[in-house]
Amino acid sequence: MDKTICNFFVLIFAALSIAMPVLGQEMQPSSTTMLGRFQKLEEENLELRKQILEMQKQILVVLQQNQVLYQQNLLMTQKLDQKIEEQTHLQIAIPIAYASGNGYPRSGKFISRGKTLVIFAFGSAWHTIAVGTMQVNITLDGTIIGALKASTNEVSSHKTLIPLVTILREIPAGEHSIELVQAAGTADCNDYSQVMVMELPY
Repeated sequence: MDKTICNFFVLIFAALSIAMPVLGQEMQPSSTTMLGRFQKLEEENLELRKQILEMQKQILVVLQQNQVLYQQNLLMTQKLDQKIEEQTHLQIAIPIAYASGNGYPRSGKFISRGKTLVIFAFGSAWHTIAVGTMQVNITLDGTIIGALKASTNEVSSHKTLIPLVTILREIPAGEHSIELVQAAGTADCNDYSQVMVMELPY
């Protein structure tokens, strides 16, 4: 009986000694299998990098488009602000500054937006006769639009001409010339004058 048991265990050990190396080979992956797995992982990693790169390109395109839209919106806002300012603010120019000059004529230029103009003109003059009328014409681009007038009862006495306010509409936008021209009487370095142009926003 003991011999039979011993022989049984001998057979079992012999079988295990033969089976264990085979099982070990089956449990451990071959170098070819591992290389294949690494190659597959590398391919997946490469594909993922391509996808990330493509997403970065798309994000860059979106950012560039947003930058263009921002610049367009900024330009539109600036133009709108300028338009609002033009339509809601007065524009004042003094083409003929307050000064004595050397008599008349005195002239100057101003730029209009094509809106309603309110022109204020002032001046002084004197006469060589005891009783007479002094007159200084106001011209815009060569056309008379009004006159400063006053009468005197004294010879060579400097008198203030009655100020004139003139309202003009439908004047073309652009540069205009305004001038004070002596029409009656006389003036010298002791006579002062001024022209101010106020443009309304309508």
